[in-house]
Amino acid sequence: MRLPPTDYPPPAGGGEFGALVAILGDRPAASVLEVTLRAAFDSGVLPRRTVLLMFAVVARTLDCALCEGLAAQLLQTEKLSRAGVEEVLTALGSKELSDHERLLIPWARETVWMPEEPKRIQEHTRPLVDALGPQRVLEAIGIAALANACVRLAMLLQ
Repeated sequence: MRLPPTDYPPPAGGGEFGALVAILGDRPAASVLEVTLRAAFDSGVLPRRTVLLMFAVVARTLDCALCEGLAAQLLQTEKLSRAGVEEVLTALGSKELSDHERLLIPWARETVWMPEEPKRIQEHTRPLVDALGPQRVLEAIGIAALANACVRLAMLLQ
């Protein structure tokens, strides 16, 4: 038995990382990615700034100028100076970071190598549950997975 294809509406365009959605053109995945990105940035479980920082760190780690540039530009609207963004991306820390961000930013970088080092990422994720709570950590896992997928998609253009 075959199910009929799902009829996805075309993407509306714009939004955070709309350039990534545009890469997918009229494929159904474009609408899915657009809705997923919107939900990720609007969830409220993690601050928007934290989500953007996670995207920026993953982008810098994978050397994706497109995603790093998009995240850095959006971070300026979040009251993080360009120098502060550069400090975070270079040193994985800054006096401008919140306590939660100080824990999540280095961890987000580690997720880039998660397929190769699952034990290591698990060992570094467990303590985050005690520090941040299960709901925030679950959200961070989803954001890191989304950031990794988006950056890898954008790298197709490089």
